[in-house]
Amino acid sequence: MPTPREHEEPQLSPQTLTWLAERPTPAARTLVHRVWTTLLELQRSGRHPNPRALAALIAQLLEHQPSPRTGRCRACRHRSWRHRWQRPRFPCQVWITTDLTLRNPFRSTRPHVRTSPYSG
Repeated sequence: MPTPREHEEPQLSPQTLTWLAERPTPAARTLVHRVWTTLLELQRSGRHPNPRALAALIAQLLEHQPSPRTGRCRACRHRSWRHRWQRPRFPCQVWITTDLTLRNPFRSTRPHVRTSPYSG
């Protein structure tokens, strides 16, 4: 028998929603809103061929939320030019790649990578 949690819609944390509301530029709000509504529509409709993969993607995005104090992704880390670990600003590469893939699933998510016209 399914547990009640399986039918609940996943929600972004209240801290994330507050952080997004306080941003001076709407780019982060627009990206998060576009990705989140698309994923919830796919989940509600049941048209996604692999619902477990969709649930895993949503869980991954829930891990990559901004810290309310610094506005940086809590899950990502990278080395800076000063050789210190830093967290990238939100939205991180996970959100950006998800957005690009949902908007155009057949285009490369890395537009700076050139492909050879001769590759078969």
